[in-house]
Amino acid sequence: MKVQLFVPCFIDQLYPSVAFNMVKVLEKAGCTVYYNSNQTCCGQPAFNAGFWGEARDVCQKFIDDFSNEGYIVAPSASCIGFLRNYYKKIFEDTRYTEK
Repeated sequence: MKVQLFVPCFIDQLYPSVAFNMVKVLEKAGCTVYYNSNQTCCGQPAFNAGFWGEARDVCQKFIDDFSNEGYIVAPSASCIGFLRNYYKKIFEDTRYTEK
């Protein structure tokens, strides 16, 4: 199974060993892990601070960075929850709605 690894900004900056260990666990489970080194953030910090326009820009980058097929996995329930619950609202009636 191919998976795309999303490493949230706080994991990258504060707990990088979590990301490396996640790769080990996924590979041991038989996954082929793909990591896009251009990824940055899911947009949640800007969104939560009320900067919806700026958040949309970051969210568009996220969608573009993860446009390949396969599952996206991340060591952060809050980031994945934000993706699942708020991206539809942020991109309502835009070209990113279906992505």
